[in-house]
Amino acid sequence: MAVVFVLLLGASEWLIRAKIVPLDTGTQHARLFNESQSPNAIFGDSHMLKINGMEGFVNLARGGAGVESKVFAYYENKDPGKVVLHADANQFAALAGDAQEQDENAGVGDGTRFGLHVLSDRFQGFILAYWRRLLVDREFSLDSKIHADGAITESTVWGGAYSDSGRLRIASSTVALQRPVTPVADSAQGAAFIRVVSYLREREADLCLVVMPTPSEYHSLAEKIPAFQEARSFVRDVAASTGTTLVDLTEAEFGQDLFADEDHLNEIGGRRAGDLIAVRCFG
Repeated sequence: MAVVFVLLLGASEWLIRAKIVPLDTGTQHARLFNESQSPNAIFGDSHMLKINGMEGFVNLARGGAGVESKVFAYYENKDPGKVVLHADANQFAALAGDAQEQDENAGVGDGTRFGLHVLSDRFQGFILAYWRRLLVDREFSLDSKIHADGAITESTVWGGAYSDSGRLRIASSTVALQRPVTPVADSAQGAAFIRVVSYLREREADLCLVVMPTPSEYHSLAEKIPAFQEARSFVRDVAASTGTTLVDLTEAEFGQDLFADEDHLNEIGGRRAGDLIAVRCFG
């Protein structure tokens, strides 16, 4: 019986390593975070994760993970170079505050326990599903593309399957979820943002704060909400008081065909954002 268990354990470990890990965005992100020695990096949430193609940069953005702990951990033993930092208003939402309270190592573990993927919480609960996928479907696929620089993008185009009213309804729901807390200056999210900017300035990073573009539906709704305006004003004040470059890509031209959904760029849009950031931040 013990021999059978060991064989099943070994086979499941092979399955995860050979078929799952190469497609697991969390594992690939953790590997890049832990192994990269690049001084030039992009930090933020899932919106920043779409930025791709910036030569010499690693994209260490990650949806749902606190930025502060990531920045401090990444530059603990290396000097920062050119750094792109998320400056969108949505990072001051209540959900972003929850992310800041996560374990400081969240999102950068290697996805193993005692050196085995099969024993980790990340994969253990899905082992039967993995075997079913292999034996029944006989294929594994990923809707997203994992880039060598760490970006994760989609090729879809926003709105292709929705009517105008449908797009507006979806965008309205997302805007409500991402509404910044107020007053931003007194919030935990605001304090964390200031600490990260101050830390990177003290470490003499070539820092650039970036506001990402959004589709017209999201942008027009957010513009009417005072909390979003307050958050943007807060970011401008932090940039001015610390002498930090601020680039607002909402002022750039991004058509609907450059977005994957109601608030994220697709692969082509992310490449355009990367090109603009390279020039406007560091050119």
